[in-house]
Amino acid sequence: MSYRRFVAVGDSLTEGKGDTYPNGELRGFADMISHGLRFAAPEAMYANLARPSVRAHEVRRDQVPQAVAMAPDLVTAVAGINDAIALAFPRRRVHDEILALFGDLRRALPDATIVTCTLPDLGHLSAVARVWRGRVHVLNDAARDAARAHGLVLVDLEDDLPMTADELALDRVHPSPLGHLRFARRFAQALDVPEPDPSYLARRPRAERLYRLYRTAVVAPRFITKRVARDTLIAGQPPKRPQLEHV
Repeated sequence: MSYRRFVAVGDSLTEGKGDTYPNGELRGFADMISHGLRFAAPEAMYANLARPSVRAHEVRRDQVPQAVAMAPDLVTAVAGINDAIALAFPRRRVHDEILALFGDLRRALPDATIVTCTLPDLGHLSAVARVWRGRVHVLNDAARDAARAHGLVLVDLEDDLPMTADELALDRVHPSPLGHLRFARRFAQALDVPEPDPSYLARRPRAERLYRLYRTAVVAPRFITKRVARDTLIAGQPPKRPQLEHV
């Protein structure tokens, strides 16, 4: 099937954190999907409204109306991860907010294909992920409930084979280039559109001790700082690709 107007909404996962183009700009699974769409429909257009650190209610409040105004025939939406890693996690409220987000999209875009996903369990790779495991299950239950209630395409990554260390970025939260490729392939399969070309991905060996030192000395403090300065970070970061443009 070909799609001509693709809009992605969400947080830093959809923005492409953990994967970059050679020029340093973020790529990520949504960009990969858009490149695949181009082969089926050369006139395809793409917007990515994702912003880092936003929570589910902020995606619903700020990004959903913008997405609807673009009249897309394809929407991807993944939200709630930043709720799960916050200090407080009101489970029922987050669950209901995710359902409301997709309800808003479906009512405004009754004929569009709307896609979401469950999140993989990273507990075997990250001690922090083990702490968040129960919260991630809440997000996954909400995604499944929304898919049933609103006729979404659900990409069930929770039931995939476990992710490998190479598929996780240095922060142990976001996917690496290989991880984003996994996301993009599964979305493409669910949509029956061309899968992304993985030829640009070359595995490079890493020195494990240096890698762990870097994570401890650089990545972890930066991650904590971003949690504390969340509002400032959101205020200073525009949407990744705020207008529909040709892929």
